[in-house]
Amino acid sequence: MEIVPAPGAKLSKKGELSVFLLIYNAKINEANSPDVTVEYNFYNTQNGAEKFFNKTNPQSLNAQTLPPGFDPAAGMTNGQTIPLASFPEGDYRLEIKITDKLATKSVTRDVKFSVSAS
Repeated sequence: MEIVPAPGAKLSKKGELSVFLLIYNAKINEANSPDVTVEYNFYNTQNGAEKFFNKTNPQSLNAQTLPPGFDPAAGMTNGQTIPLASFPEGDYRLEIKITDKLATKSVTRDVKFSVSAS
C-alpha cells in the first residue's frame, strides 16, 4: 500500500477522506499490550460557528484487537476511510482524539478540510 497525501484540503463529495496515523509511546501492561482508543469527530463550520456533524465508532487497540506478536516498540497504526457523499458542501474540522487508558492521558489533533460538489 502506498499513502499519498492529498495536494490540498478541498475534497469532492464523490470521494473519500482517508486518515492514517501512527501512535507511539503508549503505556503497556504486564502482558506487553497497550489499551488505546481512537475517536474521529466531525464538526461543520458555518459563518464562523462550529457545530457537531458526525462521528465514527471508536476504535480500540488492545490485546483483543491487535495481531498476535504485536511489538509495542514499533508503534501502532490506525486509520479510517470516510465516504464524503453524506457531507453537505462546506468547511469541516476533523477532531482525532487518542486516549491511552493505561496512562489515563489523551491527545487531540485537528484536521481542517472542505467538501465541494466536484
